[in-house]
Amino acid sequence: MGQAIYDFFNTVAYVPFLLETLVFFYLIKPVKWQIPLAVLLFIPDIFYPYAQLAFLIIMQIIVVIFSKKYPELFDWNIAYYISILVTPSLAEGVAGIIELIAKTFFHTYLDHFQINWIAGLATLILLLAIFKFLDYRRFNFKKVISFDGQNISFIRSINWVIFSLTLAVLTVEIALYFSENTAIIAAWFILIFVAIANLYQAIRQNKKYMNALIKKAELKQIQEYSERLEQANMSLRKARHDYKNSLLGLNGYLLENDVDGAKKYLAKIIGESDQAQNASRTMTLELSNLKIKELKYLVIEKLQKAQDEHIKVKAEVNQEITKLPGSIVTLIKAVGILLDNAVEACDGQTNPWLNFLLTKYGKNVYSLAIQNSISHKLDVQQILRTGFSSKDHHSGLGLANLNEMVNNDPNLSLEIKQTDKQISFELLIQEVN
Repeated sequence: MGQAIYDFFNTVAYVPFLLETLVFFYLIKPVKWQIPLAVLLFIPDIFYPYAQLAFLIIMQIIVVIFSKKYPELFDWNIAYYISILVTPSLAEGVAGIIELIAKTFFHTYLDHFQINWIAGLATLILLLAIFKFLDYRRFNFKKVISFDGQNISFIRSINWVIFSLTLAVLTVEIALYFSENTAIIAAWFILIFVAIANLYQAIRQNKKYMNALIKKAELKQIQEYSERLEQANMSLRKARHDYKNSLLGLNGYLLENDVDGAKKYLAKIIGESDQAQNASRTMTLELSNLKIKELKYLVIEKLQKAQDEHIKVKAEVNQEITKLPGSIVTLIKAVGILLDNAVEACDGQTNPWLNFLLTKYGKNVYSLAIQNSISHKLDVQQILRTGFSSKDHHSGLGLANLNEMVNNDPNLSLEIKQTDKQISFELLIQEVN
């Protein structure tokens, strides 16, 4: 009975089930309903090494079959591979160091039970220290391996490379479990070299893709700017047309010698013109501290559109801002989506309003908040999901794209707050070292 208990605790210490699960939980941060499923992933590790090797292959087959429909499987799969690849290697390294220290400084030879337990506890402390450091550096695993849906080939390549590396390590460990063969070790290093070469090639391909994506975004920005110029030209032509019609109306009063009617009509024309000019002038003054031209004129255009739809608008920039951290292309896309969404949400309300607030808190720390009135509370998780829209015959990709952009940009984070009468989307923009 005593030997059975001893063997049990020795196995618990030797098999890195708990440590691998801990690493996986840190990387993925599963929600409540995912926790039991996450724990089940590492049950085969208890029957190391055959069950673990078989389960590894099964996992890869599942991901290959279902990843097209459920791309989030890549997150779990890559995190699983990293957990079972890094954790045992780390534990073995710690065990070797502890054994060396015991022999060199204390002239003591530790048995397997002692080494396993001391190394297990030391590895746990080391992992917690690593997690603390990564948190300090604001590391986010999902952001590191996330993709925009178009570059799925890169993530698939990374997945295959890490799978190959993990498979090679487990295969060699099984082989060495039965014999110490230098040929096996040589084969292991060759497999690692091939895996690293594939990883390097995948990274190079992704770099080319990202450069092409940046050029595409820049071209799109130029096209959008040209469209805004064209819209401004159309607005000018429309204004000239409206003034011509107004003059024709005034001429009608004069032909009838109705001077009083002409005066009243002229006063009405001047009043409406002054009102429009004052609104435009006020908007420009409120945004005078915003010196980033492409962002400033996007905001002016969107807010003027809101005013045209009888939405009460307020804009405020607390300090002069000439530059914001991160990609201006991404930020303009995000702000455009938020303002379009706010204008859409105000549709059909009795007294709609919209606020644009850009605040500088300190060096390289900014907050961009867009607030608007709502008629009822919204399901935040639903509006961030692809396909949701309050518009008829609309794809509903706006806020889902925003959520993806924020997740892919380490300089951005999004906070959503709401009450019964208003909702606020706040982008925190800060420099990440």
